[in-house]
Amino acid sequence: MRPFFHRQFLFTFVFLLGSLAATAQRIQPRAVRLYRVGDNILRTDSLGNKPEQYSASAVSVRAFTSSLVTVEIYGTADYYPPAKLLNQSGTPYGTTVEATVLAYLVATTVSPSSGTATVDTAVVASRAYTDPRFNTLTTKANSLSTAVATAQVTASNALPASTYTANRSTDQAATTNAQNTANTALTAANSATAVASAALPASTYSTNRTTDQAATTSAQSTANTALSTANSATATAASALPASTYNSNRTADLGIVAGKEPALPTGTSAQYLKGDKTLGTLNQDVVPDGTNNKAYTASEKTKLGTIASGATANDTDANLKNRANHTGPLPDAALSDVGTAGTVGGIGQMITSVVRDSKGRVIGVTTVAAPTGAAVDTVNTLATQYYTNQLLTNSLIGALPTSTASLTLNSALQIFWHNETALPGEEVSIQGAFPANVTVQASLNDQTPYFSLPIVSQTTNFVKVRLPGFPALPANAVYTFFIKSGTGKSYSRHINRARATNFNSPDIYAGGPLAIKGRNLIVPGYTPTIRFVSQTNGVSLNGTYVATGSDPYKINVTCPLAITVGQTYSVFVSNGVGGSLAETQVIDETGNTATGVTAIVGTTDNFGLGIGFSNRFPVCTGANSTTLTGFNAQQTGFLSALNSALNTRSSAGGGCLVLPDGVYSLTATGSPFAGVDMPANVVLMGTSTAGTILQYGGAGTSISKVVYFDGSKSNAGLYNLTLTNLSTATSGFSAGLVNGQTFFIKDVVWNQGKQDGFEFNNSSRIIVKNSTLVNGPNTILHGAIRNASTNYLSVIGTTIRCMTMHIYADKAKNVFLENNVFDRDLSIGKINTTDDVHKVIINNVKGAYIARNAFKTTNGTVPRNLNDGEAILAEQPTNPDFDQGTVGSATTTTLTDATKAWPTTFDQAPVVMIIKGTGFGQWRTITSRTATVLTVSSPWAIVPDGTSTYAIFNWGLENYAIVNNSFDNEARGITMYHAPQYGGDIANNVLTNSGAIDITAIEEVLSATKRKFTPVINLNINDNTVSAETDLVNGASIGLQAIQHGVTTSWGTISTNLRVVRNTLNGNVPTNKPVIQDENFPESFNAYLVFHNTGSSYVDDNTPFILGSIFMNNTTRNVTVPYTLNTGSYHTTITRPIQLTTGTNSDSAIPNTAKASTLTITN
Repeated sequence: MRPFFHRQFLFTFVFLLGSLAATAQRIQPRAVRLYRVGDNILRTDSLGNKPEQYSASAVSVRAFTSSLVTVEIYGTADYYPPAKLLNQSGTPYGTTVEATVLAYLVATTVSPSSGTATVDTAVVASRAYTDPRFNTLTTKANSLSTAVATAQVTASNALPASTYTANRSTDQAATTNAQNTANTALTAANSATAVASAALPASTYSTNRTTDQAATTSAQSTANTALSTANSATATAASALPASTYNSNRTADLGIVAGKEPALPTGTSAQYLKGDKTLGTLNQDVVPDGTNNKAYTASEKTKLGTIASGATANDTDANLKNRANHTGPLPDAALSDVGTAGTVGGIGQMITSVVRDSKGRVIGVTTVAAPTGAAVDTVNTLATQYYTNQLLTNSLIGALPTSTASLTLNSALQIFWHNETALPGEEVSIQGAFPANVTVQASLNDQTPYFSLPIVSQTTNFVKVRLPGFPALPANAVYTFFIKSGTGKSYSRHINRARATNFNSPDIYAGGPLAIKGRNLIVPGYTPTIRFVSQTNGVSLNGTYVATGSDPYKINVTCPLAITVGQTYSVFVSNGVGGSLAETQVIDETGNTATGVTAIVGTTDNFGLGIGFSNRFPVCTGANSTTLTGFNAQQTGFLSALNSALNTRSSAGGGCLVLPDGVYSLTATGSPFAGVDMPANVVLMGTSTAGTILQYGGAGTSISKVVYFDGSKSNAGLYNLTLTNLSTATSGFSAGLVNGQTFFIKDVVWNQGKQDGFEFNNSSRIIVKNSTLVNGPNTILHGAIRNASTNYLSVIGTTIRCMTMHIYADKAKNVFLENNVFDRDLSIGKINTTDDVHKVIINNVKGAYIARNAFKTTNGTVPRNLNDGEAILAEQPTNPDFDQGTVGSATTTTLTDATKAWPTTFDQAPVVMIIKGTGFGQWRTITSRTATVLTVSSPWAIVPDGTSTYAIFNWGLENYAIVNNSFDNEARGITMYHAPQYGGDIANNVLTNSGAIDITAIEEVLSATKRKFTPVINLNINDNTVSAETDLVNGASIGLQAIQHGVTTSWGTISTNLRVVRNTLNGNVPTNKPVIQDENFPESFNAYLVFHNTGSSYVDDNTPFILGSIFMNNTTRNVTVPYTLNTGSYHTTITRPIQLTTGTNSDSAIPNTAKASTLTITN
């Protein structure tokens, strides 16, 4: 069994010791300030920042060679050229080693601030005489007496501190008054300046006045004309007809007209005026038929009275009564050919089959007696349906479609976790806060009628339902559902709706590529849509879906051409199903709605990187490209010239430094930290991998980091060349270190030898593409690529041949590994029985997408007795953030446990999850804590109380996908070992003689103050094939083993909603073998508890340890025990299992208990 602390800690410790030994004595490339303050020596960087303080007695400065000064602090020596050792003012102590040592000793031995000055000539002499080549310092040290005496006199005449303080206080007050007066004057001056600058110049005033005078003259002329016109109008008005005369004439005219119009009768709304001006009554009898439209007679209306809208054209009674010719619903009484088929049994009857007409409507059912305890749902007036284990894909919708208008939102009803993907006829587990007798209401796409979903099993805070089968529901749809209890309902959740979680790049450019990871991103028969919405002005632009390289877990997109540089865009994704509910926003794991991508300058991918940040790298055309020439093969001095040329290119604005065909030697004097010291905005490129070859590690050279890119720099890369390590040593230096931002390696062949590989540390925007990396076994056990705390890492189309740790990702985000070959090539070296031989390690990773990679072992066989050898491994070694306990009290944003004494600092970003009792299932990020109180990131939906048990941990994996990979002859396949996780998808992988898809969770006491709990939530394992038919050592399995290590009574639920569907498991032939992990696991589909008795027996308190697992449509062949469950398994379903060979499931009781699994349904 593997110890529960991981061997990686030992290797890390060895690595640190090796690194310290390698760097304890080295020439420092950067200048430092070294000076005395009081009784201490301070060391800072060249700018006076990052101070380090040491006791003066611990620091020794002496000559080392004619060009280097030794600075020894607490026994560790560094070596500086004289120009790199600076005094407190930042200038060198001297230009020679002799002058530098003397000046430093004088400066650090005399302390004028004390009021007296002394010098210990013996100390000066002993320091100066360290190197016999500089004995002349003795005389100079003795000659310090005169200088000391002078300094003593000067110090004795110094101004007393009290006088200085008083004078300084007076001067400060005067200075403050002067400053205030100056500020007042400055304000007044600024005001005067502003008034003056706003005043109108005299010339402008004169011009404006002339213009105004001309305008006034013109206006006067216009006014005179208007006056003349008005006078004329007045004269005209005076001669107009008086109003009295007009009124008199109008009255006379009205009298003439009056009485000429004949009177008409007044009728009702049902009457009309006939041609003879008499009234007639309006009804159907007096309205004649038109040419096209005609009225029904009374008999015709009676005949058609039972035909609903949408019926076929007028026909004979026989045809009208034929249901096949009818598109609307008819009451049974109106039909002559249905008889009693429209009703079935009552209580005690269940439907076993359904008869449908050509349009898919139910016209009949077959029933049998329902089993005792069957769940009941009512289906309109046609039937009463009972859900049982035997009713599978041909079930009816559960209840009459209803409106939710009478229901009110109840905050006590909450859904925390549910399976997000399901096809018709498949099951869905739902966990939250609700009573045991709820129903689940669902609707199809964005339709408003809701129907009840058949319930498989339920208890407090958990319910499992089954979607109706096809054709009752379409093959692909989005389902909206909620929990209903009485007249209350929960918030709605969705099944099969696209949920996008992260990008492969934070940057985009017009017409450029972007990859989006998530779940349910593609549905067969539909096309995804992607919208980019500006966070600046709300403008919405459509991206273009790219089918190549896309799958339900990641889609490729071409960005809109009209994006605006500098703006950040929110991204919305739909899989094309669900109507108005289909679209969701890409939001990161923290729930940040401001998650987005930012448009950068450029439209051309200069190096064919195929990623959104590619335009950050320099353009390498014309004046932006320099060729370094004049060096023959193996010529010394090349590295210095190369670095000089790189810096020159960077200073000129960046670009490419091109190396012509040739073999170049990276040799250096001594042991420098950096070999190729990459500057910002420069790409080092060759003509081809066969033409441009850089060699390092030869005799006489020990470079700490062959390629170095420090944290202050960005936008650089290696392109189209080969690097080869000539050394056969297994330690001493590494291929490279990138601390900077935005770096690429493309079309590079890199034989890293048997030493440490390439490391990315605290970097962002990293891509390795179309390259070959080879790394042999080394004492540090590091492979080709290591990255820590890296964001946006992509490794694409690359072959990595090494013994172990091909890629190690720790505390990383947005990791995309696609189309690579991970080859454990045993021709490189031998694997020791104590070695860690993992391949791809993803620890504490958020948003990983590992797809279409080939994992294989060549030129030998990995020893299978190592209890190791995972092709993909996620684990979480013990860290300071683990703990568990019982809630003492809580508010909406806090949790208190008075029994604790927590530190206030964190290792990472821990979360707290309620794993039992009130509020079970919800988790929050801890933002701060005191010794006994946690403060969380957002309010609890259900506030925990004294019944609640909690666990503290860091998520080991969040929202990851391992899909479409192949594994051949690996010691182990996919192992998730003690890694807290949620939102994982392991799908469409093929494992041949490569062990298992093994998920192991654990709860254990680490120490008196630390408890480890690693939950597994909402994990999908689907459509994989795992075969061990010809494996001579190892078996094959798929599923979960949850371990209680020495914990007698479970703290809470460790696994919720595990979904294992449509997988194939082929066992060993002729007899099954166990799966070798920490201990032997059965060759089967698993969801069971492993109890480690460390002195006390297991105590069953009926807490579900593994809750709501779904096994559906899985195939087993040559497997004697297809499924393994036990006491820790609750509400498990094994539905439609396919056994190609006979097997018997195992469902056992843990020793000291009386029961096996609880509420397991097999059908």
